[in-house]
Amino acid sequence: AAVTVMDSWNMSAALNDDGSITFNNFEGYSSLRVFFNEDDTVYAPAQTFMGYDENTYETVYYLVVPAASKNKTPMEAYNDRITGTYENGKITLDAWNAIKTTAYFSENLGNLYPADVTTMIVAPNAHAAIVEWGFFNDGWGTMEGEELRNVYVEQESNDVYIYNFNNYGGCSAKFELDGQNYKMHSDPEFVAFKQIEDKADADYFLKAISIAEGQTDENVAPDNNVVEGRIIDAHTIGFGNAGFFNTNGAYTMNLFSDVYIELDNPLDLSNTAISSVNSDKQATGVKYVNMMGVESTTPFSGINIVVTTYNDGSHNAVKKLLK
Repeated sequence: AAVTVMDSWNMSAALNDDGSITFNNFEGYSSLRVFFNEDDTVYAPAQTFMGYDENTYETVYYLVVPAASKNKTPMEAYNDRITGTYENGKITLDAWNAIKTTAYFSENLGNLYPADVTTMIVAPNAHAAIVEWGFFNDGWGTMEGEELRNVYVEQESNDVYIYNFNNYGGCSAKFELDGQNYKMHSDPEFVAFKQIEDKADADYFLKAISIAEGQTDENVAPDNNVVEGRIIDAHTIGFGNAGFFNTNGAYTMNLFSDVYIELDNPLDLSNTAISSVNSDKQATGVKYVNMMGVESTTPFSGINIVVTTYNDGSHNAVKKLLK
């Protein structure tokens, strides 16, 4: 399943006069129009958008259809509808895909995704401040501190699901709360994201990593540890030392030095070792990180990620505009 956070890919929603909703920049391409039924079900008629063929350098067309219609010709599938449901502010679309075709809509040239996609569209309820590693001539170092990205977080008992935290379509992670710490669940269903067409690296997984001297983009590898993080407080969780690898264990993209996720709604910590934030904790240090990932003990002019360390070992990171 893939969760599309409302402003991922700069997606926005527009209410139409007939009560339907048009999602602009759906999948980063075009728009998708969704209609509502009285029984809280929804449907989306087959819709088209343009794409770009990296092999032929030509414009191609895609027809978004229910998964059951993906092997039809575009003309045969044109009247088929994607079905779904609406509940608690979430639109969930049943399995769908897109038929690749020409401007004449005469041929089925394959599908957009190698696996069918079930998509939930929802407004964000959290944001992530991310600092990434990069490789420089003198070795690995902090590459950039990215601006806050909107994400969506759900909790089921001690499991926390984080969707779209790095803006790759459908990218998500599942973490298990464990006292003051949490660990990434090993189920790949919640850590992979979809890729277009038949690219070799179709599945990526978030794995722990140790940065060592002499590593390059070619030889960096995951270690055997799970990705671990810390519950900073009921509104803030974070993790670091992680990166994306394909199923063969090859590094693919995005090495995360630090990720801090701040939630609009607090986590339920009643079943963990933390039931409330320690009111006696005191700040022991503050550092400032600019948008290039440079750290300082004094503020930068402009956007800063302000990381506060407390006497219990916890951290808190907030984004501030300082002059």
